[in-house]
Amino acid sequence: MAPVSTTSDLIDEALKNKTTLPSWHSIYTRITSNSTSTCSHTAISRITSFVLSPTALYSLTHPHAPFPAPSASSKQEFDKLTAPINFSADEPPPENNSSTLPSLAELKDAALQLSRALKVSEVIALRIVLLEHQNRTKKELLVAPGGEGEFASAQIGLEKTFRMTVKEEDPKEKERKIFMDQLHVYFEERRYVIKASTVLYRAAVSGAKKSIWRDVGRQVIEEALNKGGMLANLVEGIQSRWLAGKNEAPAWLKDPLLDDKGDKVVWSWEKQTFLEVIHLQQTLFLQLYRPVEEITARVVKAWFELLQKTGFLTHRYYQPVGMDAQLRELHAYSQNLTTVVSLTMLQLPRCEHVIDEELKSAGSTTSSATPPAQEPEPIPASKGLYIRDAGALQSIWQCLQVLAHIKVAGPTIMGFCVILNAIQSLLAAARSPFDDEPGPRQSPFVEMLQATVPPWFSSTGYPNGIKKLATPAAPNMLQAYQSMLEAADQTAGPRFYLRMEEEGWRMRNVLAHLIRRTTYLFSFSTPFIVAIVLSHDVTYDEFPEFRNHLDEDLEQEKQIAILDSIPPPEEDWYGSPAAKFLADPITEKLIQRAMARFPHEPQPLLLLARSLATENEAALAMITQMTSYTAALPLGYQEYNIATEMEDDNSDSHIVLTDDLMLLAPREGGIFDHTDNDALGPAGSVIIPKGTMGFVSSGSGSRMIVKFDYDFNLLTFLGRILECLLLREGANAKALQATRLDMPDTATEVVLLLTTLVTTSPEARAALVRDPSQDRFPRALEDASDALSRNRDIISIIFDLLDEALNNPCDGESFIVAGIQFLAALIHIVPGRVWPYLARSSLLERKGRGGALSKIISATEVVKGSYVFSLACLDLYERAVEEAVRSAAQYKGKSKAVSLASSRKPSAGAGIGVTDTVQREIILGFTRTAVDIWESFQSFKYAIDMVQKYHIGTRLARIFRNILGLVYGVDTESKSADKLTGVLALGAEHIVNVFLSPEGSRMAFEPILVTIQDGVATPESSLWVKNLNIWITYVTEAVNFGDMLVRVRSYLNLAPSQFEIDLYKSTATLTKLYGAHERYKKCVLELLTSLIKASGSYSEEPPSLLGFLGSQCANHFVTLLSTVDRPYQDVAIETRIWEFVTAVVSNKQQGMSILLLRGETLRQSNGASIAQPQKKRSMLSVCLDGLEEIGRLPVEKALAMLEMVSTAQNFWSLAMDDLGKHPKFLNTITNHVQSITIEFLPADSSEIMTQKAYTIAVAGVIARILALYFHSRRPSEKDMEFFHKLLPKLELYFKRAVQITGYRPSLHAHLAKNFEEKWGGVKLSQIKKTRLARREYGIDAMYDVELGSKVLGFDPGWDRRPDGYRSEVEQANINLSLIQTQVDLSQAWELLAMELCHFAKTSKELRDRLLKNVETCLNENLSSGLPENIFHHIIVRRGEFAFVVVSNLYNIVGSQDIDLSGIFSVAWKCINSSETAFHDALSSGNMDYYRPLLRIIYFCLLSAAQKPKHSTEFAYQVLDLLNVVVAKGFKDLASSAHTPGCCPQDIALVTAILQASQRLKGIDEIHNALSTHLDVNGTMSAATTLFSWSDNLPGGLEDPVYGELAALFLLELSALPIVAEQLAADNALDHIMSSTLAQRLRDATDTDPTSRLYSIWSRALLPLALNLLATIGPNIGREVLNFLSFFQPLLEVSAQRWENQKCTIVLLTSVEEAVAMSMIWAVVKRLGGGEGLKALNIDVAAMCAGVQYLLQHPSYLKTLCVDGEFEKSRAGLETVASLLQNGDDDEQ
Repeated sequence: MAPVSTTSDLIDEALKNKTTLPSWHSIYTRITSNSTSTCSHTAISRITSFVLSPTALYSLTHPHAPFPAPSASSKQEFDKLTAPINFSADEPPPENNSSTLPSLAELKDAALQLSRALKVSEVIALRIVLLEHQNRTKKELLVAPGGEGEFASAQIGLEKTFRMTVKEEDPKEKERKIFMDQLHVYFEERRYVIKASTVLYRAAVSGAKKSIWRDVGRQVIEEALNKGGMLANLVEGIQSRWLAGKNEAPAWLKDPLLDDKGDKVVWSWEKQTFLEVIHLQQTLFLQLYRPVEEITARVVKAWFELLQKTGFLTHRYYQPVGMDAQLRELHAYSQNLTTVVSLTMLQLPRCEHVIDEELKSAGSTTSSATPPAQEPEPIPASKGLYIRDAGALQSIWQCLQVLAHIKVAGPTIMGFCVILNAIQSLLAAARSPFDDEPGPRQSPFVEMLQATVPPWFSSTGYPNGIKKLATPAAPNMLQAYQSMLEAADQTAGPRFYLRMEEEGWRMRNVLAHLIRRTTYLFSFSTPFIVAIVLSHDVTYDEFPEFRNHLDEDLEQEKQIAILDSIPPPEEDWYGSPAAKFLADPITEKLIQRAMARFPHEPQPLLLLARSLATENEAALAMITQMTSYTAALPLGYQEYNIATEMEDDNSDSHIVLTDDLMLLAPREGGIFDHTDNDALGPAGSVIIPKGTMGFVSSGSGSRMIVKFDYDFNLLTFLGRILECLLLREGANAKALQATRLDMPDTATEVVLLLTTLVTTSPEARAALVRDPSQDRFPRALEDASDALSRNRDIISIIFDLLDEALNNPCDGESFIVAGIQFLAALIHIVPGRVWPYLARSSLLERKGRGGALSKIISATEVVKGSYVFSLACLDLYERAVEEAVRSAAQYKGKSKAVSLASSRKPSAGAGIGVTDTVQREIILGFTRTAVDIWESFQSFKYAIDMVQKYHIGTRLARIFRNILGLVYGVDTESKSADKLTGVLALGAEHIVNVFLSPEGSRMAFEPILVTIQDGVATPESSLWVKNLNIWITYVTEAVNFGDMLVRVRSYLNLAPSQFEIDLYKSTATLTKLYGAHERYKKCVLELLTSLIKASGSYSEEPPSLLGFLGSQCANHFVTLLSTVDRPYQDVAIETRIWEFVTAVVSNKQQGMSILLLRGETLRQSNGASIAQPQKKRSMLSVCLDGLEEIGRLPVEKALAMLEMVSTAQNFWSLAMDDLGKHPKFLNTITNHVQSITIEFLPADSSEIMTQKAYTIAVAGVIARILALYFHSRRPSEKDMEFFHKLLPKLELYFKRAVQITGYRPSLHAHLAKNFEEKWGGVKLSQIKKTRLARREYGIDAMYDVELGSKVLGFDPGWDRRPDGYRSEVEQANINLSLIQTQVDLSQAWELLAMELCHFAKTSKELRDRLLKNVETCLNENLSSGLPENIFHHIIVRRGEFAFVVVSNLYNIVGSQDIDLSGIFSVAWKCINSSETAFHDALSSGNMDYYRPLLRIIYFCLLSAAQKPKHSTEFAYQVLDLLNVVVAKGFKDLASSAHTPGCCPQDIALVTAILQASQRLKGIDEIHNALSTHLDVNGTMSAATTLFSWSDNLPGGLEDPVYGELAALFLLELSALPIVAEQLAADNALDHIMSSTLAQRLRDATDTDPTSRLYSIWSRALLPLALNLLATIGPNIGREVLNFLSFFQPLLEVSAQRWENQKCTIVLLTSVEEAVAMSMIWAVVKRLGGGEGLKALNIDVAAMCAGVQYLLQHPSYLKTLCVDGEFEKSRAGLETVASLLQNGDDDEQ
């Protein structure tokens, strides 16, 4: 990675076209990703360097005024940046290079003009101008028209041209447009620098240690503190924007450039003002919530003076335009945010703590007469917390007094009332108890308070004054809470809603703290209870986010600055508000009041209990210890007495029961329904015993309301109530009605309470992490089941109630949602209860019954436009899929883990309660309904909240993608149903059938295409960020799902789907999505890559990507790609860019490939003109230039770039420029290879080993590039120069390329074995990834570790110890990564070595090194010890590589200059190392490994034949070779000729080796031993037998290949005299003549001379007879004459071919036949067999005359010969003529 400039925001590098300027918008987008999985280390490094640059630091520490005004220094810096002298020859200014920037003069003029208009420094203006130019490509891409197939056959860069008409743009209009775009960039920069500052502050001060921006944020904060802090500046920034008068409006609002667009610009400026105010308030809130500098009087006075002037920002002094709906929304937003910021500004916890500390010290202070020896040094009011300053308190008081009528001021006023109450207590404690005595000496703080606060209440008195102030503010406060916290109809427009705020949880903490501290100021009313619940409640969907918030907020961090006073944790507002509520003594009284009304008024307690249930243990302690029971006495009930013994005056309000009072009747059960459980009363009754005292809370009306002293467990009571509702017990109907417990919302609240308690229970947390130590039901469920009948528990009660509600959905929709959430909460804890319920319930449609899910959605939710039930069911569906995978191995098979678990007490969730078949059907039922929802959810009516649409789409896409990945992403050996994830197989098959059918309905995949279009319209918003993130996540998940569908179709080898066809038609929209937002880049590139790869496998021509994109869209897209994620250089994004380019150039995308590789685009001229090719910087050039610094690049990125170059060379070498012309590329990559070392050390970490694997892969691709480079060009002297420089750099390849080291056989063998032993039925191969997964190296390379964790995480042996199975699987993955990259390196080296062989003729060093490499290669096969069953193909490839190198060197260099003796010994050793294996290979036909070795030996023997003499050792080596390979080997091959897989070329190879051995000089002594070996092994008999049976072997009589091979083998044997005698003794000729093939040969007189039958006769049988005759002599003469007589027809045809100029063509085979026949004739005559020849009736004289005629007419002979055979044919015919003419001469 290139070093990053820290000056001028990289402007200098941008001007030189080295990098792209980072905008604050993109910076904010990157840093809001808090994970390295979405932001690589390279990007983090570059962002950090930019953020910490001086200019950026200034903006971040001055977000209120991020861009300085023009100054002399800024002008000087501007002139320096734009001076031509700063541009070297290699880095020309913009007007001289090929960048898209305009000339330097134009840039300067535009920057100066913008600087004057915006009143910002010239450097900032230049930055904005550059950013606007950078954005043009993206904007042009978003508006570019897509193609419709008309360019499908276009060849960009060729001579073909297109006519395009372009409307000439008005220069003034163009200037206006540019200025508007620059304003837009300016507005964005101002807003997002504030947002970036907020994010970095949050990362610095929160407890999120995992934040990758923490250190950066702290440096920013330290810089701000060094410059005096930020709080005062933030307030000043808000004030300056809000109070801006008409004369302070920006000058550009009146710019003549704007004209008719002025109103639009003014509106944009007003909107920008509101947004900046809001963002500054958000930053201010965060810095007040978690302060690092003191909230001083200056800050507070400025803030509340601003509020007093603006009425809590309710009005502005200047409004440049009318307030439309959007501006009114922003105005209302800022007002509500002001409420929270003002309340936080009061620092209520800290102020109370300061006062409490002062109160404690006041109580222990002595009188003024005896002052302490040394007083503590007081804190200066100007530096301490604002409460120590009278002016600050006066400002707050005046503001709140004046604005008491403002509704949004209510919370702030109530907070100040709390402070005033604390001050009152302090002042009261400071007064002397005796009015006539002076009080103790007070601290300056108390004296200041005494002088400041009491005068405010001089007319009303202190307590009454506070009450007067709080009375009107209290309802305003409750109304504000409801407005900010309660969900409302979002269709009316966006609003300030804390649950959707970035700092929503922290703001809710502040509001919750206030309402806890003001409890005593409110009456016990419904609005008050609702406000408490809203500020403390955590809904079911919010639990994951709430846990993350606690992790960040609770961790106590070391403060960067020392503050005045820090309250203890129990008093601050950090962490869980429920925990503080339950621990607060003030709120304890409120809880007691709610308990005192239960169950007569159940809702307050139920609501409070649910909102506080996030603190599980504390909430259970509260609700399980009820001490009172409030109920209405039965009508006419008189069994009580008035309590007269009461000491107070209210004795008449107490009664004492004189008899038992039954308030809840026992259940009606059978004789078996008896229980000793007395959690309530007998059989679940509530009976108040006589003698119990009760307090009469209400005596009016016909029935008294009495609170009895009665201890009971609230959960047990609620469980009994649900049972009564289920059984509809008539005896309790009136009792429930009287207490309002029979209301539907009561049951809903009970279930929600239980759901919250279950979700937050230790058992739930243990179930999520698979902790085996927690194996019991949650306590809440146990308590709720205590009073139920013996055959029921609370789970079954709720399930039965849910069934009833599902059958009558109109009666209890909210209860159904609560019940579904209860199911989802239980599925991981007690899956054995949930799965059986899903199997029998009516929720899903199974086997023609049920289907409530579909019915409720269609009949209720679609009508209402609210989809809470759908989202709850989708959550249950997702959890069910996850649980199905989690339990895949836990409850199946028998393993050690399961066996050990069975000896313990059964756990709460043991088993899943259903069979695999039922589980599959449940998942299938969910999937079918989910697919139906997916097809329609885009068209649903969303009347309540549009965000529900995005949540539905997000969940569905994620679930479908997960199912497909889990089913098809692992285990290539098993069928889908038999995989570990087989329970999802039916669901996956249904998804495939619906989405990937070739004739599929567009309804299924239309939502994906529509979502892509929605993504292009992603709004740019810095305000409602959570909503924006939901939108982006929705689009991203849909694109990822589409990517998965395309890859699954390709993986399953299905026919091309309609989805892919339509997706190609939407590629223009997809490329626009790439430019729509930073977070879309990765998923878009993955989808495009998968689509192109999948279509590349079509049998027909794939669709044209360029055709569907259209020229404009394609040009802009490639231009955008060429920036390659600069300046951040995120590895994940850049890697996928190069993978996309690689896919294009390798998958039949001709037009797009030319565009990417050559950069040739179509340029439009003004007016009607011809579009001419314009060459721009291509992606190939970008890649080659980027690889100049390959040593600095991350290895993953370097590998992707090199693979792109390699692939382009392989497929488009003719269209590419010569790589050698690039000034640095080849030298850079070869130097890089020279620096690579391959060494594996035991101490290497997983990260280091992964990096080494990538490094080896890089070396392999470089080898392939070099091989393709040499292969694709003609040799030249320049190549020789490059070769001589290259050779010393290839040390790595010569030494290590053929070696495979580091394999750990024991790890892999034991891991697979232990897997099956530990988890019965689970194999390691079942988590092995398929090719559906993308290639990666490292801990997750081959085996899916995450799936292993899901499936096997229940066992502590998996990952709960450092040496667990997960660690071993990760080590196996790393080891296999290293092996795979070494194999790839070896294969690439093979290609390069073959190309290097062409230089071997002139380089002895290269020859020697290649031959040494071959020896190393063969030795590695002998000594590596790699398991043959795993690495067989590697060993085979090594052998083939060795053969190719040897053969190339032999053919190129020649046998004279090459010494293969060392290779011969090693090759023979490879064969002889296991003679049994060699003969088994011969017998089975599996000669893949040995065949190259035999070929190498053949070349070695040919080379050795050039030597005049050989050693005895070598001779005996050859003898051993001939014994094993020829004597035994031929017999094995002949015996296995009938077996499938037998290769005839192996017999030919053995024959060739025998032939080559006969050329060796000086080793005749081995022939006798060889004859013995042949005889002992029956080799000659096997050859004749093979010839005899050849008509029954493959080829038959029509193509008797084995007959030819057998005859040729016999021919070679006959060349050895001693063997020839053995052949004669065995009557070999008679055996041949007796065969069917010989009969066929004799009759084939009309055979084509080019046929195999003729070849057998001419090349084998005739020479065989000649050899026997010449070797043995007269003793075999008769057999030879008989042989000739048998084949007399063939002899006649041969002789007649040359008679009387009958010959029409002369073939070399015919000439060879004539030579053999004439030689036999001569030998027979010499031996005295002339009479026998006459009996053959062959007209030798006529044959001789015909031959002589041809020899006398050489020109005519040449016309008859085949090209290249004339000389050989003439020499042969001369021999024939000589032999036939002089046949009677003994010398001849």
